[in-house]
Amino acid sequence: KTRVAPPPPHRPMASILFEDTFELRELDLYPDPKNPESKIREKKFDKVSRLFALSESYSTELTLDFNIEIYPLRTSDKFELLLSSSLAVDAPSSTSAAAPDASTAAAAVASAGAGGNAGSYYPLQPVVEKSAGGGGRSLMDRYDYVMHGKVFKYAEEEDKAIVYVSYGGLLMALKGEPRTLPSHSFEVDSQMYLLMRKI
Repeated sequence: KTRVAPPPPHRPMASILFEDTFELRELDLYPDPKNPESKIREKKFDKVSRLFALSESYSTELTLDFNIEIYPLRTSDKFELLLSSSLAVDAPSSTSAAAPDASTAAAAVASAGAGGNAGSYYPLQPVVEKSAGGGGRSLMDRYDYVMHGKVFKYAEEEDKAIVYVSYGGLLMALKGEPRTLPSHSFEVDSQMYLLMRKI
């Protein structure tokens, strides 16, 4: 009998740096200054919350500041998270991560945060990245909440890699295996998009 070769494995888009499904475990919980082994619930800002979530596939830990007024989440919620260097569908790895065109995003909500890093989030807004060839399909069409920011630190501690990103002052720390979060994909000062979608 003639053996039929199996189909080639799916190859992700070159611009996608990380993708996984997360479960939200904690919301607005911080270490208790009086007892470091315990945590207390504290709301530092009216519109911003900090979540802690664990991924299903790669056992990756996510700590993320997000606008809970625009994108409400609760403990035990599940969501898909994608990090990409571009919003363009099927973009090559060399595609720049320029911020969406201001005129296209006029109806979106812009974030101006501390730290001097430009960042924006766009709730349910189909902003399309502009390129030399004009507009095109956008990853934003598939997600609910998107932020644009910059990597400000990459570290390896106890055989784990940690990626730190500022989205206009809203901070993210993503901790996992170095093979899942390789340093060449998360160079300091590189720009990236964070995209979220509830499940």
